[in-house]
Amino acid sequence: MKRLELLVENGELAGRRFAVTEMGVRLGRSSSNDIHVPDEELSRNHCLFEQSGESGIRVTDLASANGTCVNGVQLGSEMRELVEGDEITAGSMLIRVVGDKSATSVDLGLGDAPKPAEGEGGEAKTGTRRSPMMNVLWGVTAAIVVVAAYVMIAGFGPSGDGGDAPAVVEEEKDRVVEMTFEKVIANSESVFRYFMSISCEGMLKVTIDDISGETRRVDRPPKRLDAATLRRLDELLLDPALLSIESQHVGPDGEPPELRSATLKVVYAKGVRSFSVVNAREPAVFSRVCEKLETLAKNELGIWAIQRPRDELVRDAATAAAIARTKWEDRDVEYGNIDAAIRAYRDALGFLDTVDPKPPEYETYLTALSEAESALDARYREQRFKADRALNLGDWATASEELQILCQIVPDRSDDRNIEAMEKLSDVERRLKGGR
Repeated sequence: MKRLELLVENGELAGRRFAVTEMGVRLGRSSSNDIHVPDEELSRNHCLFEQSGESGIRVTDLASANGTCVNGVQLGSEMRELVEGDEITAGSMLIRVVGDKSATSVDLGLGDAPKPAEGEGGEAKTGTRRSPMMNVLWGVTAAIVVVAAYVMIAGFGPSGDGGDAPAVVEEEKDRVVEMTFEKVIANSESVFRYFMSISCEGMLKVTIDDISGETRRVDRPPKRLDAATLRRLDELLLDPALLSIESQHVGPDGEPPELRSATLKVVYAKGVRSFSVVNAREPAVFSRVCEKLETLAKNELGIWAIQRPRDELVRDAATAAAIARTKWEDRDVEYGNIDAAIRAYRDALGFLDTVDPKPPEYETYLTALSEAESALDARYREQRFKADRALNLGDWATASEELQILCQIVPDRSDDRNIEAMEKLSDVERRLKGGR
């Protein structure tokens, strides 16, 4: 039976496939997740994919802030069985359920492939040996390839005496030497400037100036990018779709109440290109490239809120805190709500990480977070006592129920408390199935 897998359709992981193991696959913004995507629209622990039956998959939303959708419908607190072709939306990610991708081979009639595994004494465990005629054919084919390659490299002409045919010289591929990206949002009361640069030595640097009622400046030390990241940068900035757009996009004449501009300048090995958008709608490819550049900077420098104005960060922190308060008020409605409140309060504090001085509500968020963490710890201890009591009595059915609740109270699978509960639950389920 064909096992289902998860195929990422967009974003940094586009094209990646994930098989759902017995331990499940968790998606979220936290690096502890199996699928880690630094997307601000994702919660730290957003949703969980688990095996269902012999080959199926089911998905559960982990009380995420923005929810998880299957085929455009919000999951809520319900688990959903998935079928091939289903589309899951989490944050800005789109994931499709597909069948597993098995490797296929083409038989050219030239022998057995791949080579069978060798047993003791070098003998093949399975399969048949190539016939002597097949070995001759392989040898002749290899000789032809070698001779053809030599002729191409040496530039031999048809007469074989080094005639008129020119040597084949591969043209050097273009590459990115350095780049700068600047974003400005300004009005009569404030100016926000985000500046990112990558030098010819591969050094990434980001500087932010936020001049408003309270001036904020973020100036991170430069960081050297590794070779793999630089290769991805080449692919991004050499995208033919980007290179085909006009260099300037300027909005209507006049003096709008706010200036919004984005400028990208790239020095390539074979020339220089600049792109500028001022008070105009950004071309889709330009917007996508800029977003990927900002994401790269956020990932490499380890912070997420540095490129946004203070007012936006304070507003988003307030939104996250409102979600946290709702989850806290409903803490007795669903087992996972206290944990969801904790994660939302941490999101709120994360938005304010680079805001200095902190707004008055910052201390309120800290106090609320501490209260929620204490409440979660107390509820965990109470529930663990119930589970351990059932275990000690050998009441495996009750123990299973209590341990499942315990896992819902602490859903973070990287949390030691969840790990311990999951191990006990696995043992109980084996006992219920008649195992020892």
